[in-house]
Amino acid sequence: MLQSWNKLCFNKHAYFEFSASLPGQTAYGGFWPGIWTMGNLGRPGYGASTEGMWPYTYDSCDVGTLPNQTYVNGTGPPATLTTGADGSPLSYLPGQRCSACTCPGEDHPGPVNTKGRAAPEIDIVEAQIIISESRGEVSQSFQVAPYDDHYQSNNSTINYKHYDTDLTYWNTYLGGPFQQAVSSLTRLPRNIYWDQPGDSKQFAVFAMEYQAFPDARDQGYITWWADNKTSWTMYADAVAENPRTGIGRRIIPEEPMAMIVNLHMSNNFQAVDFAHLKWPNYFRIDYVRVYQKPDQISIGCDPDDYPTADYIARHAEVYSNPNLTTWAAAGYTFPKNSLKGEC
Repeated sequence: MLQSWNKLCFNKHAYFEFSASLPGQTAYGGFWPGIWTMGNLGRPGYGASTEGMWPYTYDSCDVGTLPNQTYVNGTGPPATLTTGADGSPLSYLPGQRCSACTCPGEDHPGPVNTKGRAAPEIDIVEAQIIISESRGEVSQSFQVAPYDDHYQSNNSTINYKHYDTDLTYWNTYLGGPFQQAVSSLTRLPRNIYWDQPGDSKQFAVFAMEYQAFPDARDQGYITWWADNKTSWTMYADAVAENPRTGIGRRIIPEEPMAMIVNLHMSNNFQAVDFAHLKWPNYFRIDYVRVYQKPDQISIGCDPDDYPTADYIARHAEVYSNPNLTTWAAAGYTFPKNSLKGEC
C-alpha cells in the first residue's frame, strides 16, 4: 500500500488523475487493485483510527450519529430496524465518534465540538473481472454513513449521470451493515491488463473530481473517469435527507483527503483463482497528478476549518499501532453524545 496519509491532503475541491495498468488478465479473477481517497482522521490499515469515523460523512445531530443508527431506546426508526438484508437491521456501526452531537469539553478534533468529523471515502478504482465475459470492470464509488433504507441512494435521473450506458451501469451492490456504497461499474478494455495475451501492457487514465461547498451543500458533486473517458457523476442530492431513516444529508467530503494506492486479494470481493493467476504480479502506476482550480487551492492535512494534527498527536498510539482494531483497545471511550442525555 502506498498512501499520502498525514503528508499530502487536498481539501473540498480536487481532480485526481492516475495512469495505471491493471494486474493479471481477464480470464481469471482474484486481484483487487484499488485507488481511493480517505479523510485524514482515519489511517488506512489502522482499525482503531477508523472505528466510528469511517465511512461517516455527516454534520447533523440526529439519530444518524447513534449506534446502529437507532433511537437510544432501540425502538426505531422502523426503516432502520427492518430494511437491511432480508429484513435485518440496517446498521451495525458503533455510531459517529466525533459527531455534531458531541458534548462540550469532550474529546473532539475541533474546531468546535458541534461540527461532525469523520473519515469519508471516495473510490476511484476497485477493479475486478467479469468472468462470463472475460472482461474487466471498475467500481467507482462514494462510501457513506449513515444509511438510506435498503442502502438505496436517491438515484433519480436528476441526481446522477451515466455518460455511456453501453459501458457504465449501476452497481447492484448497495452496501451492508458496515457501509453504504453509491456506486457504478464501467467495463474496461482488455489491453490494460498486463498479462493479457496479445496487445497488452497498456496504461489507462482513471480520475475523479469532487467539489464540496460547505455553504451550499446541495450543489456539490463527484465525477469519475475510466479509461480516459467520463464514466459517471453523482450529485449531492443523491444522499440528501432521508425521512424514513430519520437522517440528514450526507455531505460531499469537506475533510482533508489523502490518497491511497493498493493491491489486495479477498474472496469477499472476488473469488481468488490461485491456480491460474500469475505470480508474482504487480499493479503498475505510471503517474499520479492532482489539480485544483486557481481559486480553490487548498492543500494540507491540517486546515483551520478541519484540523487533524492535534487530534492525531493526542492519540498517537491509535495512528501508529496497526494491531489496535478498536477505540476501546487503545484505552479510550467514545465522546459523550447530547442525544443520549449525557451532557
